[in-house]
Amino acid sequence: MIEMLRNNKGSAILETAVMFMLIIVLIVGFMHLTNAVSIYAVAQTAAREGAREYAVTNNRTRAINKAKTELELGRVDPAKARITAVAEGQERRMIVTIDYSIYLPFAGNHDITLQGGATFRRVGGGW
Repeated sequence: MIEMLRNNKGSAILETAVMFMLIIVLIVGFMHLTNAVSIYAVAQTAAREGAREYAVTNNRTRAINKAKTELELGRVDPAKARITAVAEGQERRMIVTIDYSIYLPFAGNHDITLQGGATFRRVGGGW
């Protein structure tokens, strides 16, 4: 019985296989996380540029189109984003929301919402 416990043949292969699977999960998860952060940055930039355009021109359609252009430049499909433009007094606010699906091996699909927003205020002369 004690000799069977001392026999370690094959344990190195098993440990390597388990560690390899763990490393693959970590790598895939890191890739998806990196992509999600990149898409968040694009959403934030689109919201900021859209809000700036809205504050300068006071044209909602033009501001939304500017946000869509920024999404395209960041290689994000504007059709998959929800763009909201809000005017309150002198403030012009833009919110860009993107639903993103992450797949992790052994954990499956998970949906997260990435949202960027910005507010600009018009100071001085009128439109």
